[in-house]
Amino acid sequence: MTALAGAHVLSVGEVDGFLRSGGIINFVLEAGQGGRRVHFAINAEAAKHAGLTVSPKLLRLASATE
Repeated sequence: MTALAGAHVLSVGEVDGFLRSGGIINFVLEAGQGGRRVHFAINAEAAKHAGLTVSPKLLRLASATE
């Protein structure tokens, strides 16, 4: 992630700690009664530092934001 610092890049991952390391969108697989579901979380501050704007509608859909 340090190589992307200051670049206008939307980083997307699926590992624990991705948002804490500066990633912007992280997909999370959750097991539930209806099977496995995919959710996503957004690091709005990392997006801002990358010069990207995240739609408020997308932020409302996110399971969490950091």
